[in-house]
Amino acid sequence: HVISVEHNVNMNGNDVDVAVIEVDGHQGILVDVDHDGMVEGAIIDFNDDGQIQENEVSPDLSGSQIQMPQMSDGDLYMAQNDDMPDYTNDAVV
Repeated sequence: HVISVEHNVNMNGNDVDVAVIEVDGHQGILVDVDHDGMVEGAIIDFNDDGQIQENEVSPDLSGSQIQMPQMSDGDLYMAQNDDMPDYTNDAVV
């Protein structure tokens, strides 16, 4: 599922669109490098080690016709209570 979609993310001096996704419990990203709404690349951390291995980077997907995902209300993972602090430092230790 889609976790977030960010537009005009700077990656090594290039502005790209990025979708953060989760596939079978593994986090990854889809990348649209030319802003045409289509996926040109994907990276998924299949071994969940927080590092990107060569076999976790897709080949060029520009001809695949995979559309970049869009965010919907059900995809948002945001705190909704703005009256509370982001954290509390009064836990019993």
